[in-house]
Amino acid sequence: MRKALSMLLVTAMMLAMLSVPAFADDGCTTYPYITMDNSDDFTIVKQGTSSTEYVKAVGLDASYVKNDFTSLEDDYITWTTSDSSVVKFYNDYYQEVNSITGKDTVTLKMKGIGAATVTITYNPPDDSPISVTSYVVVEGTTYTGDATGISVEAATDSTTYCSQTNLTVEEFSLDDIFGSSFDDDDVLKNSPSAIHALLYALELENDSDGCTDVDDANWDWDWVSANVQLDSEGSYVQKIGDDWYWQYKLNGVEVQNASSATALENGDDVGFEKSSW
Repeated sequence: MRKALSMLLVTAMMLAMLSVPAFADDGCTTYPYITMDNSDDFTIVKQGTSSTEYVKAVGLDASYVKNDFTSLEDDYITWTTSDSSVVKFYNDYYQEVNSITGKDTVTLKMKGIGAATVTITYNPPDDSPISVTSYVVVEGTTYTGDATGISVEAATDSTTYCSQTNLTVEEFSLDDIFGSSFDDDDVLKNSPSAIHALLYALELENDSDGCTDVDDANWDWDWVSANVQLDSEGSYVQKIGDDWYWQYKLNGVEVQNASSATALENGDDVGFEKSSW
């Protein structure tokens, strides 16, 4: 009887030990990164405070493949805003809230003029939290005015595509350059941005038609339209001339936000250089 009881105890202990991993497994995938399902959502530019934006987060595995979060994994996702006077979130009851948890997809509600960072954090049990951010700019509905005294340089180690100083940069539609089908949703519409400065300086330096003003009847975008490629709704400079992948600095400081969403101040120094990655 004692032997049988001992065997039962050993069996029970072994079953208990085998069951530990099952209880410890929280059912959540460990991702090295998370990202936006739509890469265009890394930068969001809106005009006026009545607009909204639908944004979805996904897990990114070691092979950089996007994976939808499961309903269980959604519980460990939190969205926050750096400035609730600029952007908030709608909850399930269509109420505006400063943060929201338990959703992989949210609707952003634009609240006021300015810029804010939306941070999405995935923090499953027993794993380190990982985050991704979206830069949101809400413009007013009237033009802020041209930017004066602007310097622009775009260069690699071997090629200088433009080096211009004391420019007056105005806002213009990128449709005028790349055609009516070009998606420029993430480009400022009521302020001249760093991308406007770059495109203007490139055309000014490389197309010798004698025009200096984009409003001149004879101004054209021949050089830029043939030699520049933008991506992600105008927010990323993919190609200039024969050189691919560019990053930019504003007044000598590297900027993480898209050049298309960075409004110029008088006297700004805009520099584009070939990215190291």
